[in-house]
Amino acid sequence: MKKLALIHKKWFAPSAVTDRWRLLFDGIRDECGFEIGFVEDTKRIPADADVVLFSCAAKHLEDKRVRDLAFDYRGKRIMYLADYVPTSHGGATAVLARADLILAPEEETYRRTFTGKHIEFFPYFFAPQERYMALSWNDAPKMRCLISGPVNSEYPLRLAAAKLPIVDVLPHTGSHGAEKPGAVVRDAYARRLNAYYCAIGGSLRSGITTKTFEILAAGVLLITDPVPDMGALGMWAWEHYVPADTGDVAEKIRIALNSPMKNNVIRQTGMQYARDHHGIRSRIGQFRILMETSF
Repeated sequence: MKKLALIHKKWFAPSAVTDRWRLLFDGIRDECGFEIGFVEDTKRIPADADVVLFSCAAKHLEDKRVRDLAFDYRGKRIMYLADYVPTSHGGATAVLARADLILAPEEETYRRTFTGKHIEFFPYFFAPQERYMALSWNDAPKMRCLISGPVNSEYPLRLAAAKLPIVDVLPHTGSHGAEKPGAVVRDAYARRLNAYYCAIGGSLRSGITTKTFEILAAGVLLITDPVPDMGALGMWAWEHYVPADTGDVAEKIRIALNSPMKNNVIRQTGMQYARDHHGIRSRIGQFRILMETSF
């Protein structure tokens, strides 16, 4: 069986602040037998390809050339999109509707939009495994709260917490700002997380962001707004994280910082759960099983 993965070229660029996409597709190539190609460089999908995995940001499917590439293929289609919003990405919705299998980073959003389709909940993840597993438990963290990632109206919890004097905000360089002066990315970013006692996650719509798993895997107490997808992952308030909303986030941070020994159990449990279940090794293993059972 010939298997091809067509992905977004910029995910492999040195400027990308995260290397998780490159590492994921390296694993899919090495462990699942997929050839790797780039959406931007592909004019026509080879006729002998039995299965094609399309993976890019949802906004790229608003480009008719990219959309037609997916439409014209007549074999088995797997779709895995980042940052999909049904109300904003009509082109992506049309392509997803024709997929044989949808890998859904946000379970509730996709199941509500695509009833009757073969959907596999495929959440984001931390990567590489070794970067976070190598971080030691920090017995003397900085007793402040950290925010990383965008701080805007899409993340209301971050926006509310960023104003507080007990919170440090790590400037966001954008998705392709790894080479900007002062950028804290990859290994340096994991070490920066690990230096803090607690950090704000901040969910996006119904889904769990990559930051959530990175914070947990770094051994940091996660303070975040609960969303339905957390229950689907077996992540529970007061067991793996501290729940908060925009009205009480200041109080939740203050209590966490003033009661570190009490919250260390949550911090430890969250770290172990993320490392055991939500790293890149778990996602590659999940994909490998899907390929063995679905195609």
